[in-house]
Amino acid sequence: MASPTQLNCGNLQGIKSDDAIRKIRSEALTADDYDKDDFHDILLMCNDKENNFVQHVGIPSVHCYSKEQLDILKKLIKSQNAVTGYMDATGTLVRKIDKNSKRVLYYVVVINVPLPRNSSVTCPVVEMISSAHDIVAISQWLNAFKAFVLKHKLTWPDGMVLPPYSITLTGVTEYWLKTMTGLMSRS
Repeated sequence: MASPTQLNCGNLQGIKSDDAIRKIRSEALTADDYDKDDFHDILLMCNDKENNFVQHVGIPSVHCYSKEQLDILKKLIKSQNAVTGYMDATGTLVRKIDKNSKRVLYYVVVINVPLPRNSSVTCPVVEMISSAHDIVAISQWLNAFKAFVLKHKLTWPDGMVLPPYSITLTGVTEYWLKTMTGLMSRS
């Protein structure tokens, strides 16, 4: 990249276009991928014994959680009596497989982990990428995670904070937790 002095002298070779910067960023993000194809990449990641993050790959969803995420949650539960999970979904983080595929959403439950000096970091606990946006898909994801949590002898949560606009997430989570706390406002 050209320095400001070189640019002032007319050396414009170091200037990168927006497209070039996007391509460089994309190549950097895919450098550690197992495969160029997104679906094959996730399948290979799931089969890698060294990588225990991707727990389930299927059509139409991928479930992601790990023992390390659970360890953070365990430590937090020991230091605090109650830990609140925040659940949401977005469609802006995951690209479609092709132009004809359904919208793909990224679902996540996060917790706030306190850090020194009164700061904190938001940490994902369980994640799902899915083109199915119904109660069945979300319930399967949460129930698979619940089995993982109980297998590792961790206490099951009592509450979850949800966005007020998400009727599907609210319905599933009420069933999943049996009790609710949070931002639900129903008229």
